[in-house]
Amino acid sequence: MLVVPLKGDVVRVEGGVKYTVLSYAAYKKQPAVYVDAQGIDIKSIPFTDIKSINGTPVALTPSKVFRADSLLKRKMQLPQPGDSVFSGGKRLKVRSLKLRDATKLTDGIILICDEEETGKSLKIRLSSVDSIDKATASGVSSVNFSKFYKDYLGQ
Repeated sequence: MLVVPLKGDVVRVEGGVKYTVLSYAAYKKQPAVYVDAQGIDIKSIPFTDIKSINGTPVALTPSKVFRADSLLKRKMQLPQPGDSVFSGGKRLKVRSLKLRDATKLTDGIILICDEEETGKSLKIRLSSVDSIDKATASGVSSVNFSKFYKDYLGQ
C-alpha cells in the first residue's frame, strides 16, 4: 500500500522517537513533514528518517512515497496501483504514484496512469482526479478527499 504522512499521523523515527505530524514540507532537496516536538517546538523530519506511520512499518520508495507493510487505517486511501481514476472524462488505470516532479515542487502528488481505452501513458496531478474506483470508501466526496490530502494537492 502506498501512503504519505498526513496531519495528525504519528510517525516514528530511528531510536523509536514518535512525533505528531502537523503538515507536509515541500523542501527542494528532500521532502519532510513538520512535527510537534513534544510541545517544545516545531521541527521538520525528512521522509528518509520516518520508519513507521501510525504504528505501521513503512519504507520510502524511489518515487518519495511510502510503501506500508500492511493496511494503514485511514478514512480514505490514496489511489493505489491497479485502481481506476477518472480525470477530464477519461478512465485511467493507476500504474504508480510519485510525490512530485523534481522540477515542480508545488505540483503535489503525481499519478502515473495508463488511459484504459488507448493504453497511452499519462501523468496527472492528484488534484485533477474527479473520482476514484476502489481506493476510497463508497460515499466519500471528492471535496472530502481533497480536504484530507490537501497538503499533497499542489498549487
